[in-house]
Amino acid sequence: MPNTRSKAINNFYPDPEPSKTSKNWNMADDELEFLLSDPSGIANCDITECCDILDLFPKINDKRAINKYIDIIVNVSKNIRKFAAKFEKLENMHDILKEIKEGITINNNNRQQNIPSFAQIVQKIPNHQSQAFNKQEERTIIIKPNNNVAPQLIENKVKTILKNSNKKVKINKIFSKQTCVIIKTANNEQISEELIDQINSHKDTKNVCSAYSPKLRDPTIVLKNVSTEIDLLNLTQQIVDCNEELTDLKNEIKFLFKMKHGDHTAKHMNIVLRVSPKVHHIITNTLNNKMYLDYQCCQVQTKLFVRQCQKCFKFNHKTQECRNHQFCKTCGQEKQNNHICPNTLSCSNCKTSIKFKNNTAHSPNNEHCPIYKAQLEKLYEQTNFQP
Repeated sequence: MPNTRSKAINNFYPDPEPSKTSKNWNMADDELEFLLSDPSGIANCDITECCDILDLFPKINDKRAINKYIDIIVNVSKNIRKFAAKFEKLENMHDILKEIKEGITINNNNRQQNIPSFAQIVQKIPNHQSQAFNKQEERTIIIKPNNNVAPQLIENKVKTILKNSNKKVKINKIFSKQTCVIIKTANNEQISEELIDQINSHKDTKNVCSAYSPKLRDPTIVLKNVSTEIDLLNLTQQIVDCNEELTDLKNEIKFLFKMKHGDHTAKHMNIVLRVSPKVHHIITNTLNNKMYLDYQCCQVQTKLFVRQCQKCFKFNHKTQECRNHQFCKTCGQEKQNNHICPNTLSCSNCKTSIKFKNNTAHSPNNEHCPIYKAQLEKLYEQTNFQP
């Protein structure tokens, strides 16, 4: 007789002597007989082995003998229930771990949404500059050396003065630049003025440098979609006449220039104004960034204008005064007579920078440019939005 015993029987019972009680007797009957005589091995069967035992019952020659093996079915059932209880605990544990994972994911997502990156902050500046910058308000003091004295030497002298002073001043930061020393103090005018006086009158520094607090810029705003029929010569007067909140503040509003808005047939334009911090505060907080003007309501946008040459794309000089070579805004290559642009973005400023030479896939006057961002942030810090 071939050995067709189940895996469960082979694992826990020795090879049986073939039974000869009936010619219809087969291996299934033999295996069930051994299980019936010694059911202790069933407790050690796994799920697969339990299923092997149950598979023996259809193979019994005499179906009337099934009742004899009821105890085997009961023992197998107990074993399967034991495994079911274990699986239920594992499933509960899986659900708990799943909830923990989902909670961690939600917390991470919320954290990423609540904490903006530097790039996100800079991108919001042009449209939301009425809001305070997300850093402690501070004042800046500039110390200019005299007679070609090294800024680092001035910095060391100032630090010594501050260290030996009886009156301690809250200093956020002090550092040297190529032509001057910068001090960042807490936003307190009295403390700032006292520190300036101390540096300018001290015997170690009064003859080698001069300290002062730079004047902050007034904010610039853009009136959107203004009718081209408006009288620009009387614009500021119309603004105070149509917005009673700005009465008597005409001298704190200055027209700068109008911006292109469509082609020469356009019926609307954008107008750039420079306003005092007080006027800016009224526009953003009382007027909700809206102003009435000659029978129309115009949206107001706070905007910073970085001074950038449109010929070489360097900063702090006008295009008309540029003496540098002309560069392509798209590919960043020098524009010569035979120049053919490959239409591949490459910033002319970043590719010559040691720090950003591996990040050039943008335009030089684009908010994605780190050098342009730095200029934008610097301009923002130099602008006074507080009345």
